[in-house]
Amino acid sequence: MKENILKIIQKLSSEEQKLLALKIKDLSQYGALKTRSENPKKLVAYVNEQEVKDSDGLMVYLKSKIPGYMVPSTIKKIKQFPTLPNGKIDKNKLQAITVKKESKNNRSLIKKQPQSDIEKKLVAIWETVLGFSPISVEDNFFEIGGDSILSIQIVAKARNEGIYLKANQLFDSQTIAELSVFATEDQEFSNTTKPYINIEGQTPLTPIQHWFFESHKNAPHFWNQIIELQNIDSISNKMFEIIAEEIISNHEALRLSFRRANSVWEASVLSVNQIKCFHYFSLNKVESLSVQNSKINTTLLDIQNNSELEKGSLFKIIYFECGNLQQNRVFLVAHHLVVDLVSWNIIFNHIVSAIKNGSKDFIPKINKNKTSTINDWSSYLENTIKTNVIADEFEYWKSQIVDVKEFPVDNFIDSKIYLENSIFTYSSELSSTFTKSLLHDANTAYGTKVEDLLIASLITTLCEWANLSEILLGLERQGRNIESQNLDFSNTVGWFTAFFPIALDYNSSQDLGFHIKAVKEKLRRIPNNGLGFGVLKYLTDNNKSDLNELHPKVVFNYLGNSNSIKNTGDLNFEFVKLTSRDPRSERNYEIEINAQIINNSLVANWSFTKDLYKEETAKTLANTFNKNLEAIINHCKIQDNVTYTPSDFPEADINQDDLDNLLSQF
Repeated sequence: MKENILKIIQKLSSEEQKLLALKIKDLSQYGALKTRSENPKKLVAYVNEQEVKDSDGLMVYLKSKIPGYMVPSTIKKIKQFPTLPNGKIDKNKLQAITVKKESKNNRSLIKKQPQSDIEKKLVAIWETVLGFSPISVEDNFFEIGGDSILSIQIVAKARNEGIYLKANQLFDSQTIAELSVFATEDQEFSNTTKPYINIEGQTPLTPIQHWFFESHKNAPHFWNQIIELQNIDSISNKMFEIIAEEIISNHEALRLSFRRANSVWEASVLSVNQIKCFHYFSLNKVESLSVQNSKINTTLLDIQNNSELEKGSLFKIIYFECGNLQQNRVFLVAHHLVVDLVSWNIIFNHIVSAIKNGSKDFIPKINKNKTSTINDWSSYLENTIKTNVIADEFEYWKSQIVDVKEFPVDNFIDSKIYLENSIFTYSSELSSTFTKSLLHDANTAYGTKVEDLLIASLITTLCEWANLSEILLGLERQGRNIESQNLDFSNTVGWFTAFFPIALDYNSSQDLGFHIKAVKEKLRRIPNNGLGFGVLKYLTDNNKSDLNELHPKVVFNYLGNSNSIKNTGDLNFEFVKLTSRDPRSERNYEIEINAQIINNSLVANWSFTKDLYKEETAKTLANTFNKNLEAIINHCKIQDNVTYTPSDFPEADINQDDLDNLLSQF
């Protein structure tokens, strides 16, 4: 056993690790256990006090080498390990020693408090974004409900507080204690902040924009997202007109226009004076509330129908003055080509800031220091091709080509393209109790993220329904979390989504733990967060025919926690269910699931085409998904030990069987 562990330690490289191996001479007397008390589960490392003198140094080393959820909360020195007659460590006695000490000192009820100013600011930011308190500096971001979208918000809010972090820092440093080590309050040390540059002219299409035009030919001008601002009655239409100009001045993506030349779509950034983004309508003379609301809906529909991609103005603020019948109503309409979910948060925060900070002189403000631009994003993608970073992924994506079996259907039509006017949506809701467990309790057992457990439930649901052993799933990821010292898109508006297919296996004879680990490992092996698939398919000339074979029938998207996105003081916003896509728009998937935490409950919106499915089928699948998810959550909560998987040791080159065998020897 000792030799095997030393091999892994040496594979993890560096002289520091070899020194650690020498420090802990008897590796059989070094272990990590999870103890249970009134507070959530945690890891405790036990070391022989004669062998490890510097426990603080060991903690620093562990934080630098292993995932945050594997770092013990405490390192306890003991004189001698209690053993069983067979010579193995007596874990029960070891655990009893810890519980007794913690009860005596009441340590289990104490959360480590922030010490430095940076830690205090980061705690406040985390509590705002994650929507609960208290949060300890040792809490793991992904174990308490964090996700990639929320990580971008934290980076952006930290920047607003004068704290500078890399865009993907939260994936490497998952606790505030770790994060604060890499944070700086000196803007000069941040290479990502740039002086304001007015960007105009032609810009390359991104992979997701290429996908859009390839997939939507009937009515590409009408594929929007709409939100309604709430509690805005005290804000004048004049103020919103200034805010609209300020927003498009600061965010070049909102000035994009698209035209088709020789069957090829091109994108250009227009100047501010070429854009009409504010629309005002007075409905004061309308005497009926129902008529007034009807006029609002008709106006919104007309504006979208008459939109022209070539003329730009793909982002609009639409102000309805409603008189005494109701509060004035303000809608924000944006074509999906220019925004994603993170963009809405950026725009919303910009509106809140503009209202708070005075545009009393009614002069648009320009942010003189901004994050990276959409041109920087295009250059980054092109550079991945030049350096062969993405080209090396081709074999991986080709390996996702599987024999996609047909789903059972209620009706049959001989078509692979469905229209928006055939789509119906069934919404299911997980209880707030199970949602809380999903966010805060369930991810410790296997070192998972929320998305891992959702996909594990989805694969189980679909494969058992369709009697499949594998499935090709389409996934969406936001692309801002990139490995770059010089780029930061945390406050950049645009459509940064990476869309890609992934083949997932299912074995009905295996238990829940097996499925959870299998899904986790499959998702962790996705290179560059899925960005390379679109780059290879749309930005390079080679191998397109192979990648064109990847056509998932089902798409899943976890949108994170909406609670922190929407609420900023009194001002609020809601996505509205008005018509935002042309009824003739194409849909290329039989089933689409969008899941999000809304008002402390997981809501999953299942979209089906009525050409193939009846509502009863939708209801059955959605309810089965929830039951499977509840079973997964309960399974994870009752695990007494943390189960590690190969992705927890990315440099060790070890499979699950060898890892399980190795860890069983402790």
